[in-house]
Amino acid sequence: MRLPVPLLAASVLFALPARADITLFPERETWLSVGPLYSAAFGADEPGTGVGGELTLNWFKGVGALGLFAQAQKMERGSARLCAGLQGTLFFGGGAGRHA
Repeated sequence: MRLPVPLLAASVLFALPARADITLFPERETWLSVGPLYSAAFGADEPGTGVGGELTLNWFKGVGALGLFAQAQKMERGSARLCAGLQGTLFFGGGAGRHA
């Protein structure tokens, strides 16, 4: 399995633009994100690539966020990878907020 270059190019070229008013930090917001997941392993013994998807759900408050994530990925070596967990986010430069 080769990394699907047309799929990778389409995900970059046809991404939908998002419009948001800029605020310093999101306050009491919940964000759901779904996106593609690409990977490459460069080990000499078993190099390979993978393609899959990722889902994240984050609850923002002040300068940080707490969230859940899940990933599913199919590797070219015939294996699959599934993982999920808890993640924390800390803002250094602010974020995008809701517009009126």
